[in-house]
Amino acid sequence: MHKYWIVCLLLAAQVATAETRVACIGASITYGYGLQNRERESYPRQLEEMLGPGYKVMNYGVSSATTLRKGDLPYASTAGYREALAWNPDIVIIDLGGNDAKLINRVHLDEFKADAEAMIRSFQAHARVILLDPLPSFETDSTGIWDPVIRGQVIPLLEQAAFDTHCELLDLHSLMIDHGDWMLDRVHPNVEGATLMARRVYEDIASPRDDAFDPFANLGVPYTVSSFHGYDCADFTLNGRSCKVVRPKRAAPGYPHAVPGHPWIWRARFWGHEPQTDIALLERGYTLVYEDVAELFGNDEALARWADFYALLQRDGLSRKAVLEGMSRGGVYVFNWAARHPETVASVYVDNPVLDLRSWPGGLGRSKAAHAERTALLADYHLDSAGLRDFHGSPIDKVPQIVRGRYPILILCADADSLVPPAENTLPFEKKVRALGGQITVLHKPGFGHHPHSFPNPTRIVDFIQSAASDPYTLDWTVPGPTSAASMPLGNGDIGLNVWVEPGGDLCFYIAKTDAWGAQTEAGWDSWMKTGGVLMKLGEVRVSVRPRGGTDTAQLSDGFHQILRLRDGAILIHEGSADLRVWVDANRPVIHVDAQNAQLKATLVDWRLSHGDTLLNGPEQIWYHRNPDDADPHLAGRTFGAMIKTTGNGLSIYPYTQAQGSPAQWLAGLHRLVKRVDAVPEEQAWAAHLAWWKAFWNRSWIRVRGGLDGEAVTQGYVLQRFVTACAGRGTYPIKFNGSIFTVEDPAGKGNPDFRAWGGQYWFQNTRPMYWPLLESGDFDMMRPLFGMYRHMLAANAAQVTQYYHHGGAYFQETAPFWGGLSYAGPDAEALWTRHYFTPILELSMMMLDYYAYTGDKAFARDTLIPIARAGLEFFSKHFGRDSAGKLLLDPDNSIEMFWKAHDPAPDLAGLHAVLQKMLDLPAGLATDADRTAWQRLYAQLPELPVGVKDGQPVLLPYTGPQTVKGHNLENPELYAVYPFRLFGLNRPNLDLALHTFAARRFTEPGCWVQDPIQAAMLGLADVARYYVAYNLTRKDPFLAFPAFWATGHDYKPDEDNGGNGENGLQQMVLQSDGQKILLLPAWPADWDADFKLHAPGNTTVEGTIEAGHLTNLVVTPASRRADVVVKNTYF
Repeated sequence: MHKYWIVCLLLAAQVATAETRVACIGASITYGYGLQNRERESYPRQLEEMLGPGYKVMNYGVSSATTLRKGDLPYASTAGYREALAWNPDIVIIDLGGNDAKLINRVHLDEFKADAEAMIRSFQAHARVILLDPLPSFETDSTGIWDPVIRGQVIPLLEQAAFDTHCELLDLHSLMIDHGDWMLDRVHPNVEGATLMARRVYEDIASPRDDAFDPFANLGVPYTVSSFHGYDCADFTLNGRSCKVVRPKRAAPGYPHAVPGHPWIWRARFWGHEPQTDIALLERGYTLVYEDVAELFGNDEALARWADFYALLQRDGLSRKAVLEGMSRGGVYVFNWAARHPETVASVYVDNPVLDLRSWPGGLGRSKAAHAERTALLADYHLDSAGLRDFHGSPIDKVPQIVRGRYPILILCADADSLVPPAENTLPFEKKVRALGGQITVLHKPGFGHHPHSFPNPTRIVDFIQSAASDPYTLDWTVPGPTSAASMPLGNGDIGLNVWVEPGGDLCFYIAKTDAWGAQTEAGWDSWMKTGGVLMKLGEVRVSVRPRGGTDTAQLSDGFHQILRLRDGAILIHEGSADLRVWVDANRPVIHVDAQNAQLKATLVDWRLSHGDTLLNGPEQIWYHRNPDDADPHLAGRTFGAMIKTTGNGLSIYPYTQAQGSPAQWLAGLHRLVKRVDAVPEEQAWAAHLAWWKAFWNRSWIRVRGGLDGEAVTQGYVLQRFVTACAGRGTYPIKFNGSIFTVEDPAGKGNPDFRAWGGQYWFQNTRPMYWPLLESGDFDMMRPLFGMYRHMLAANAAQVTQYYHHGGAYFQETAPFWGGLSYAGPDAEALWTRHYFTPILELSMMMLDYYAYTGDKAFARDTLIPIARAGLEFFSKHFGRDSAGKLLLDPDNSIEMFWKAHDPAPDLAGLHAVLQKMLDLPAGLATDADRTAWQRLYAQLPELPVGVKDGQPVLLPYTGPQTVKGHNLENPELYAVYPFRLFGLNRPNLDLALHTFAARRFTEPGCWVQDPIQAAMLGLADVARYYVAYNLTRKDPFLAFPAFWATGHDYKPDEDNGGNGENGLQQMVLQSDGQKILLLPAWPADWDADFKLHAPGNTTVEGTIEAGHLTNLVVTPASRRADVVVKNTYF
């Protein structure tokens, strides 16, 4: 390497003690030799940006330095080494060894291990030490830095040093082996290579680890320890078979929201062959295991031995689910185990797998019979030659059982494999799996034979495995487009995308924003679209993808994958040699399209350019839509649009909305936003983005398994949470009729701006997405809903005074985002929502629960109390009293069902529930006058209406003769169960509620129907299960994404359908009643599950349900455990 001395000036560097100090030890690669701006582009500098505040990274790179003390420039003799020691770092990254592979230094390699260990130990007393394998050298001069020496001598010596000193070791050699184009001079990485180094080191430093976990601790059998590429390997026998367990340097804690327990990979055959994937997973905290059941070909004996091995490992604390790895005949073992024990499988990775034993070693197809193996096969399965032809014990015969496990499968397939022909193994297996809806990805290796297995760079394999472990509901589509109907959703809570790829290779996406309220409508749209504003798309962006340095577009025939990675909040797209990453920054208003091996060109597609949209001329593409000045005053002058900028590795798009002001002011605001966003380096932003999504998924989870519907219900629940997170943190709440993910209407009603039922918020349809946010712990997503109604309050109160000459306020069932009321006095015509006053009561109930969960007193004072106070005052002053002095609600709708009824059940139930909770609020939140007024009103409330049906007492929808005409398909009498919870488990008069539910008139499932929640709250497990499963699997047939719910009574994707399914499933697991926490109140016998949910009092409850029993219960804080009731038994 180029000889260049670096002197790091540390005399003036005074680092705050709160900072974690990271010292990067190395030669010219660490120094940043060859980079145009090493101060910004070297891997240590990029690492510091990724780590962010709290870390200080120092570059102690010395060009040409060696590990060897007898080398031509020993690092141990440099000023950089002495300064690094004096700095007393907390973490030390050592990247040396490349220069030791020069001819001049090779003669001393017998001393390399001792010298490496001396350097490691000089830091180890006070620092965490991480060794980096040298990057590959593409040098052709064997006297220089020669890669065969790096691979064959230096790296094995580093592995032994890591084993002896117990320090960490990262395999950067494999990571860069297929990136020769990222080398400036065949030795030194360019900025992309430096970024890759920094990212890998960042991942290792930032990833959480469980240092208390030791997979050797509870093996319960004698073992010896050997080295597996620098890792401790426990060698032992079990039932006479050789076994191995390899311990990671620092164990990963697992993914509690996905698969609890410490992750592990189970290799089936050929221990140590092509180990790069195993090494990469050990680096990431996985445990690696192996039991030799050679030449049993996955028969019953092999599976029985594996079952004993699995039981031992479960006692050792590993996850219930393993990553299964099989090369060649290992595929038989892997899939035969997975078919029999699907509950133990997180994912499957197989390589040129044998999937039909008749093909190999049977020799009944194109492959030549392997005599010895064929003989063993016949003996293992007690077959003769004739029986082999009718043999059906191969994985290809067990596809239904394999698919039922719903675990993702990755197959590496060498297309020229003549030993295990793909046409007899992988290809028919893939076809069968896809036909049954299984999750399978096949990566083809054109021109390759059976060997070599794996990829030299295991990144794609590792990414697949990690995604499956942390993200079991990752979607991988292998067919592009063709239209927006085949789009995936993505978003950051305010900005949303519908992403798809057209068959020609163009990446397309609609951009939406929660505050992009337009005023223009189109001919043919229904009347609802003409009121309340139009929540518009900002436009469509079309991105052409060309191979870097080429002119042709990417060839989808070379392999296409569109992967929605829920864990990361990102979509990955593979087109031929091009790889794209699309993400909407979780913390900033920007969309990124990052590219590798590709050039991108973005084009705006805007169907409104002649209808209110303007495209500006300039170096960047900037466009905006502006509402005309004569529009509704709440919409007039609103401007929204975006800028597209080309970046070093792709595109960035910056959406921006301005509620008022001129186009010039909007443009100035956009430029300020771009400057603010760009001030944060993208890698640092990506790290923070990942942190947000990680925190989101760790807030809560429900994973159902068992029955015919358990996994599908889980997928629906997980995807509904994801869609809510993509749209739930904006300026305005989620729209029930499509959210911000509408697409072109198939009925021909026009562009994606259209949505049936228009732009108004219907409270009954909006609440389903918000109630489940309490138990999921997604409190930040509730604030836009509360904020919108809080903003409406003053104007609505003024209209109440104007119309009725008294105080208080209410919210209309249907209202635009700015609110407003229509006159609803006794003389007003009866209509669907005219005399419908319930929303302010249910909103108050929801806010009271929010306060009970969070304890947020500022929220209670500023939002809850003003809204609830106004609502209660309205009911008190708007309605008269009967002869007994009781409140008389007349005329008052019983929701949309019965118009101008007398004492409707929903409002009476709401008043009872809300007043009870308001009077229970802590002193100081409300005034004495408030409490006096509420106590007086509470004393004046009539009882809920009760009647008799089929000889049983039932709740009625309103008081008096049941002669009011019904207008909808609703059961208003059950509002007393949900949302107002006057009846339920462990509450009085449960039988009355059960009789009422059984006698309900309407039982149709889906959409805004409340039956999933009400059934669960009444303990009706099987009924709740039916409704929940219906909701969470009700995909629209026109749309490809599994959680774009069918239109129902609303519009696609129907968000209230998913919200009600989500809420219903939560209530089946956990219900809260005051201080009590009821677990498994409505749980089906054949469902198992893992869960973590929230309860009042800043409480979380986590546990596992197995065969109807609750295990692994963790309640935080622990003091709340005494309040837990399981199936009516105190826990």
